[in-house]
Amino acid sequence: MLLTSHYMDDVEQLCRRVMVIDHGRLIFDGGLAELVDRHATTKYVTVVFGQPVARGELEAVGSVVAYEDGGLRATLSMPRETHSRGAAALLNTYQVDDLDIREPGLEEVIAQVFQHRTPADTTDMPGATDTVETTFGHEIATKAGA
Repeated sequence: MLLTSHYMDDVEQLCRRVMVIDHGRLIFDGGLAELVDRHATTKYVTVVFGQPVARGELEAVGSVVAYEDGGLRATLSMPRETHSRGAAALLNTYQVDDLDIREPGLEEVIAQVFQHRTPADTTDMPGATDTVETTFGHEIATKAGA
C-alpha cells in the first residue's frame, strides 16, 4: 500500500519505509530510523535540575530552546556529534534529577532534508521520476508495511 502525506504523525505511526520526493525526484528511500540517522543534525537534551541553573550557563553547553520553572528545567539543542559530551558536562557540573535525550521529530528531520538540498543537487536514485509534483513543491511518499 502506498500512502502520501504531509502529516508526519501518520507517517510515523503507519510506515516503516519512507520515500522522500522533491520536485519529482526520489531523494530518499529507506527506513525511518535511517532517515533520522542520515539527516538529523541535532538531538534534544531535557534536564530537570535539583537547583535553579542560569540560562547563560546552559548556553555554554548547548542552544537553550526551553527554559522553565525559573531554571529548574531546560531543553537544549545539541549537535548529534557532541550531545553525549554535553549531557555528561551537565551531569558532572549540576545537580541533575532527571535527564532525557531525544531525536528531533520527523517533521523537523524532513525540513532539514530540504534545507540541505541545493539547486545543484541533482543526484537521482534508481527509480526516480519527473512525474510527481505538488503545490508545495515536495511530497513524502511512504509504503506502509514495506
